[in-house]
Amino acid sequence: MPHLIFDCNEEIKSKLSFEKIFTNLHIVLSELLPTQISSCKSRVVPYSHYLVGDDENNLFLHLTIKILPGRTTEVKDKAAKKVLEILNRVLIELDMSNVSISVEVLDLSASYLKGSI
Repeated sequence: MPHLIFDCNEEIKSKLSFEKIFTNLHIVLSELLPTQISSCKSRVVPYSHYLVGDDENNLFLHLTIKILPGRTTEVKDKAAKKVLEILNRVLIELDMSNVSISVEVLDLSASYLKGSI
């Protein structure tokens, strides 16, 4: 039931094929967490105003993965490292530099509710 929320600058959003990244990460997380692919939800939040460090040419890509509680720290760490590896590979293939990449895995709060219509 992971929520994958990508925060990034507009330039990265325009260069990445997020649909392919979403599909790849859904498969990886379904195996590592484990979870159902059908429960994965991904989205991108682009920013036009940002600063990374002290250089306005620096770019960023941050992924927050929100999951239901119950996974061990080891499982979360393994998932975060694998996802970071995938994102690094994607950016290297696009020959993008000056990109700060980070991944954070968080448990959803106990008050999280879901439903469908």
